[in-house]
Amino acid sequence: MMKKLKEELALQNVKEQLHQLVVERPVGTEANRKAAAWFLKTVREWGCEGKKVSFSCMEWKKAASTLRCAERTFPIAPAPFSLGAEVKAELVRVKSKEGLQQMRREEAVGRILCLEGELAKEPLMPKDFPFYYPEEHRWLNDTLENLQPAAILAVTGKHPLTGENPFPLTDDGAFQVPSAAIRKEDAGALFQLASEQKVELRIHSERLESTGTQPMVLISPGKQQKEAQLVVIGAHLDTKYDTPGALDNATGVVTLLQLMRHLKNGVAGLELLFIPFNGEEHYQVPGQMAALKYLEGHWHRLKLMINLDGLGHQNGRTALSMYNLDSASEDIWKDVMKNHPVMTSGDSWVEGDHSMFAFQGIPCLALTSSELLTEVTPLAHTPADTLDHVAPEQILNTAAFLAEGLHHWSQT
Repeated sequence: MMKKLKEELALQNVKEQLHQLVVERPVGTEANRKAAAWFLKTVREWGCEGKKVSFSCMEWKKAASTLRCAERTFPIAPAPFSLGAEVKAELVRVKSKEGLQQMRREEAVGRILCLEGELAKEPLMPKDFPFYYPEEHRWLNDTLENLQPAAILAVTGKHPLTGENPFPLTDDGAFQVPSAAIRKEDAGALFQLASEQKVELRIHSERLESTGTQPMVLISPGKQQKEAQLVVIGAHLDTKYDTPGALDNATGVVTLLQLMRHLKNGVAGLELLFIPFNGEEHYQVPGQMAALKYLEGHWHRLKLMINLDGLGHQNGRTALSMYNLDSASEDIWKDVMKNHPVMTSGDSWVEGDHSMFAFQGIPCLALTSSELLTEVTPLAHTPADTLDHVAPEQILNTAAFLAEGLHHWSQT
């Protein structure tokens, strides 16, 4: 009877935390600052001491943007952090890298450059992104800025890794050309009209200097003879704009909190650093950079990183993937999984905060939904990412698995 009551109270606690957190909360906004403050308040109520690092960042303000041609209006999506624009100009279509290479600046200046095909096949990484910036993206960013069009209209369609349609070609606050996206389904009619008339494009967008905080909570093992091994456990706190971010990633943050509740008295031999990374969805990744700065003096003792992102979907289980672990450690985690039906083995993936550790050789665990591609991805970055799709019980069970696993792994 008492056990059942405790389970019911714990489940109610999870639901309350999810309701508190599921709200649009991009970095730099007041909602994001409130979420970070709420996280620290919650852990302090449990007797855990948290700290925060403040940072400067960019906030985005927007209003409805419009595209008109021959008295017809077409739906468009302004690129996050785009410069504003009010342009009436000729639409110039470019479909290939070769076509863009051959274009002269005088052909682009004052016109709306419409990118199609291979030029708009995937979102561009922000300029000088610290963790990954492929040369192809660098070339396209630089070329577009050098051509100096009045604005860019990208024919993108559905995002390959989220539910966005159309997806923005860029979400870079350092990119210096106004940009918007249009769905492929609407582009054909636009091109017919724009072949004889100019296009009117209004992008209502504004960049504002803002601030944010990166919370962190350190739980030590108590007195011991030697320096403790460090484990970083993370789940990104922020969202994109226009999404409440239930699965991406309120469920991860609440799992982080529930694991902290299990381990608030520490794990022998381990120092646990809980980080709700505040910037995974922001082009400046400011929270990640602040956390990495803090870790500079502790990198030598960092033995494991655990990332929680996109887990808790009602139609699946929690998928665990492992990176850079030795065979003995892998066996320990696989053995613990046998006692937890919520868990299953998952495929490797790189679109998360574990990558900035895994690429440097740090052993990592990444936990997400087993139905990541079929159920979670179509909801990501959209207004549909709500609590309707979440199974709170999975959060409790996943936290229990991690708590048991860390106790076993610490003994190796």
